[in-house]
Amino acid sequence: MSNGNQYSDVSAEEQLTPTKMLENERRNVFEDVVAENNVFQFVGSANGHTTTARSVTAKAYATQCLGDASDTTIQQISKDRSETTAKKQHPHHQQQTNSFEGPGRTF
Repeated sequence: MSNGNQYSDVSAEEQLTPTKMLENERRNVFEDVVAENNVFQFVGSANGHTTTARSVTAKAYATQCLGDASDTTIQQISKDRSETTAKKQHPHHQQQTNSFEGPGRTF
């Protein structure tokens, strides 16, 4: 029966280190990654390198992609997100006017 923590007797470094590594293998290791508000963040590899990530969070309106993707795919996601974000930030603004009735006051 598991207590829900499969790594209870393994150090954090050991958790992030694959047991077998090929001689020419390149690894990306990320820990405690945070995507701040309204950002695009990609954590992974565009070259097929092994990626290990742990404790990854995203704040409000963040777009976060994890894993392997081609450079073309990453660029397209970024472009699509930029266009969507621009539309949300620059809607057809209606100028706000405040109208007051009455004699007013002199200060």
